[in-house]
Amino acid sequence: MSQKIKLKYNISSWDASGLNFWGITKSGNTSVKLALISIRDRESKSLGGTEQWAHSEKMANYITPDEALENGNYNFSVTRHPFDRFVSMYKDALNRRNIYGFSGHSIDDFIEYVKKRPDSENNIHVRSQSYFIGDNNIETIDLYDTDRIEELLGVPISKANPSEGFAELNEKQKQIVYSLYEKDFERLGYEYR
Repeated sequence: MSQKIKLKYNISSWDASGLNFWGITKSGNTSVKLALISIRDRESKSLGGTEQWAHSEKMANYITPDEALENGNYNFSVTRHPFDRFVSMYKDALNRRNIYGFSGHSIDDFIEYVKKRPDSENNIHVRSQSYFIGDNNIETIDLYDTDRIEELLGVPISKANPSEGFAELNEKQKQIVYSLYEKDFERLGYEYR
C-alpha cells in the first residue's frame, strides 16, 4: 500500500523532526529528502549507486494528505519556477528514458510527450506542482522556493540533480510550458519571464 501512496501523493512523514514533506518531483525533492535523512540519521548509507535510495520506503514513511494534515507535524513543500523545473524534467527524461517512457530527443519532443496525457495520469515526474499540493491544501502547507529551504531545515542542501545551464526554453516553448503549468504560475506566485 505504501508504494501506491508514495506514487500518488509523495508525502513523507519525518516524525522525529516533526515534519511532513509534500515532495514535488523536479523541485529539489531528492535534495530535501537527503537532508531530512541526514537530520534523522547521521549514519545513513546509500542503498545504491545514485541518490534514488532517498526515495525508498525504507528511508521514509509515506502518508496520505489526510494523515499529513492530522498527525500534528509541520507541513511544507518546496516549489520551483516552472520553466526551470521543466528543463530539469527534460534532462531527467533524457537520462532515465526507461522511467519516463520517453523516446524523443528535443525539448519540443518532450513538450509533446507531456501534452499527451492529463496531469493526474502523466508520469509522476512531469505532473504539475499543484497536483502534489492539492486544490484544498495550499493554505495549510508552507511553501519554500528551492533557494529558501535551508532556512527551514537548518542544514546545507546540496543539489542532487542540478540542471542549471543544461538547456534554455525559447519564447514559443515558454508559452506552451506556461499553458501546461499555468495553475502553478498562478497558485505559487511565479512570474512569466
